[in-house]
Amino acid sequence: MSSDEQLLAYIRSQLSSGQSSESIRQVLIQKGWQLDVVNRAMNDVDETGPVNPVKGTAETSKTGKKSQEKKPSRMKFLLILVVAVVVVLVIFMFIPGLGLFSLGSFNPDRFTHDTATGFSNIGLPEHWEYSGSSLTMVFKNSAPYSMTIAKVTASSCDTLYPDREFRTGDTLDLRFTGCEYIQSGSYYFVNIDISYIDDMKFDVQERGMITGKAS
Repeated sequence: MSSDEQLLAYIRSQLSSGQSSESIRQVLIQKGWQLDVVNRAMNDVDETGPVNPVKGTAETSKTGKKSQEKKPSRMKFLLILVVAVVVVLVIFMFIPGLGLFSLGSFNPDRFTHDTATGFSNIGLPEHWEYSGSSLTMVFKNSAPYSMTIAKVTASSCDTLYPDREFRTGDTLDLRFTGCEYIQSGSYYFVNIDISYIDDMKFDVQERGMITGKAS
């Protein structure tokens, strides 16, 4: 291989490795090559193109660019998916009857009527009313034994200490004061705890809950 061919091969290889024309020119001049010879060789390479040009680099760059172009689409898809999942969770967590409302399966009256639960021994209260900051309740002893009512507590109300005998079939009227004020028409729920001594002299506590609409 002649010196000119070696020079051309060197320039092509350096260009393929990413070196700039100016840096290659300076290196060749420092190694003793004449400036006109170097320039002519550089021109020859420019006209014919370098052997194995930085094709791989360009393709890599293009591939990288394509990958980068694909990333936003994937990210957009994931973002939409996350938002959709969150929306579905919110619907099921906070509006459980929304999808059934139009079918009649969801009846809001079930949650607005007066209801009472618990009080397994004494029995459910026969009547109760929450008005402003007071609560009245009426119990009828459904237990097959007499008891002495010691204490009755209602959440957010003052505690009562009736200390009275409550026989089977008797009626017990309770009036709580100092309750948390509830505006008329607002819905409420109150936990009730009744402490009493049964006919066997055992201390017993019963719990129940009442719900309704304030008068």
